[in-house]
Amino acid sequence: MENNNSCCFVAKINEVRAIEGADNIELVIAGGWNAITKKGEFKEGALTIIATTDAVIPEKLSERMGVANYLRKGTRVRTVKLRGVYSECLIIPIIYAKAKSIVDGKDLMEELGITKYEPPVKQIQLASGKTRKCRENLDFGVYYKFPNLKNVTGMFTEEDSVQITRKIHGTNFRAGIIKKVELSLYDKVRLFLNSKLGIGGDSWKWCEYEFYIGSHNVVKDIQSL
Repeated sequence: MENNNSCCFVAKINEVRAIEGADNIELVIAGGWNAITKKGEFKEGALTIIATTDAVIPEKLSERMGVANYLRKGTRVRTVKLRGVYSECLIIPIIYAKAKSIVDGKDLMEELGITKYEPPVKQIQLASGKTRKCRENLDFGVYYKFPNLKNVTGMFTEEDSVQITRKIHGTNFRAGIIKKVELSLYDKVRLFLNSKLGIGGDSWKWCEYEFYIGSHNVVKDIQSL
């Protein structure tokens, strides 16, 4: 795949399975992802487009495909269970993309206007004891996460050895000067006055950045520059 973190890409249909007790639906496995579809719509070996869990589908596209009722509020792809079988992606017929784009592994997020779900603003507890509303800043990412294994087939094989380790004692730390996800009105005014009139010096010049401190997966403190 050209982008291991993509949530919408072209994939080959690996297998089509019957679902026990179901007359009108079947299980399609494409790119390693499971999808429940109408019986007879897709064939093994063909290329198709899949939108994986947390892909946000444009409203017009979901309505054209007639799948709006199967998506989470906000047209987000969700994992569902029918007849004891999990469906974890949405299959999008190739007619919705340009013919030249139908290449195995090609990322189609931009072409189809599909985005990845972003968690809403949340309250975080700072080291000072104060709480603060904060959007997740992707530039201060959690560094232990791997791409979904289904998007990187072949990373591990049955012959690979696995070593399990346990951390007894130690610390981890990350820090960085990170561009803010969004600027407040106050920040915008300071930037304007600094760039046009030179007011505020370096402290105002850097007001669109913040100093982040955290462990490997938790933000511990955020300090404005």
